Amino acid sequence: KSIIVDTRPPVEYEICSLPNTISESGRKMDEYWVLTPDIPFDKILKDPTQIPNADETIFICRRGNDSLLAARALRASLEERGQQGEVKDVMGGLVAWARDVDPDFPVY
Repeated sequence: KSIIVDTRPPVEYEICSLPNTISESGRKMDEYWVLTPDIPFDKILKDPTQIPNADETIFICRRGNDSLLAARALRASLEERGQQGEVKDVMGGLVAWARDVDPDFPVY
C-alpha cells in the first residue's frame, strides 16, 4: 500500500491539486491512498505517527520544502520505532510538476 500526503494547508489544496487526487482522507483510489490536509503539516512534524503505516509514503507540497521536512520526520520516527517503509518527497513540489510534467497545471 502507498500513501500520498499533500502537506499544504487546505486553502492551497482547494486552489489546485494533482489530477485524480481526492479530498477525503483515506478513500482508496487505484493502488494509492491519498491523504490531503486533514493532517496539518505542523502536526506531521510534531507527531509523524499520525501518518498510517504504508509500504511507501510520498509527500508533496508547493515547492518541495515542507514535503522534505515531513519525509525526514517520518523517516526518523520509523527508524526510532524500528518500523519499515519507504519514504519519499517530490523534489520541487507542484511547481516542478507544472514545469516538468504538466505545463497546464496551475501555479500560484
